[in-house]
Amino acid sequence: MADRERGRFRTFLLSSFCNFLAAQYRDATTLKRGGGQTFVSLDGENDVAYSPHLTDALTPELHYELSWALALLERVMARLREEYVRAGRLPLFEALQPHLSGGSGRPGYLRLGAEIGMSEGAITVAMHRMRRRYGELLRDEIAATVATPEEVEDELRHLMKVISGAAARS
Repeated sequence: MADRERGRFRTFLLSSFCNFLAAQYRDATTLKRGGGQTFVSLDGENDVAYSPHLTDALTPELHYELSWALALLERVMARLREEYVRAGRLPLFEALQPHLSGGSGRPGYLRLGAEIGMSEGAITVAMHRMRRRYGELLRDEIAATVATPEEVEDELRHLMKVISGAAARS
């Protein structure tokens, strides 16, 4: 049973998942329960994502952590997009969102501004505001998954570690 006082819910889920996998392996390899037999799925198209020969070197734990991180970032981006939609600024969101991470360096703000009818300075300010709001929403999402506010920064560091580790592997 999950108890907020004993740890993070994500850790509970990861432990439960590992225990489930261990039980599945134990059951699958027990000769009494059909161990050593090859099972054929009746809904084959769903098995592609789970085929061992198609997966990379990620352990189940790393795969879980990465899935958690990507789902979290996806929720934050959806919330940010919804805010821009409600404010009637969807075209601005769509123009700036690909440059949000800053991974490709500063894009041509002058060109970007010309495309959507804004000055270079206005684009710079809009990008700064979008990044700041994204950070606020990210912290809010993380705060909903931990027991105390002090744990938010630890979780944020862990999230960055997971994402940067995935980027290094790809």
